[in-house]
Amino acid sequence: MGDLFEVRQWPGHGRAVVAAQAIPAGTVVWSETPWLVWQGHMDSVASYADCVRAYAALQPAAEREKLRAHFAKPAVDTVTAHVVADLAKQLQLEVAPQLPVEEVAELLGLASINNHSFSDGTALFRTAALLSHACTPNVRYSSADGMLVYTALRDIEAGVRPAYSDLGRQL
Repeated sequence: MGDLFEVRQWPGHGRAVVAAQAIPAGTVVWSETPWLVWQGHMDSVASYADCVRAYAALQPAAEREKLRAHFAKPAVDTVTAHVVADLAKQLQLEVAPQLPVEEVAELLGLASINNHSFSDGTALFRTAALLSHACTPNVRYSSADGMLVYTALRDIEAGVRPAYSDLGRQL
């Protein structure tokens, strides 16, 4: 994150990225490589299946545990949690029988709420998942050379959370 942003606990939202200092418009805020990339945009069973395949291929196996521990998960009794739990049963059998169904369900839940569109498909990024979504964004993202790049759209004051909009992305 460098000197521009820091990760803090944000009341009512868990961990979040916050500007550590004033950031002028036009500044490249940061860039990062994806942790996990898959095809599709979480809009089909095929995309969810590719997510599970990519996850199952992560090596060493401890990397999968780190990934699951890093990201927020949907609340237990939500539509998202129920839908991915049902889908996990199907995909675990078809795509990753070596993984416990509970692990596949956890992955699909966190991927559903933390994914980011990317030039190579869809991805999980360690830091991008900590950003807010906004109708009036103060950062935009673009994909370049296998990285996600964030640029300030306007001045961002210290202590303010960066927020993006999918409408402002440049892929």
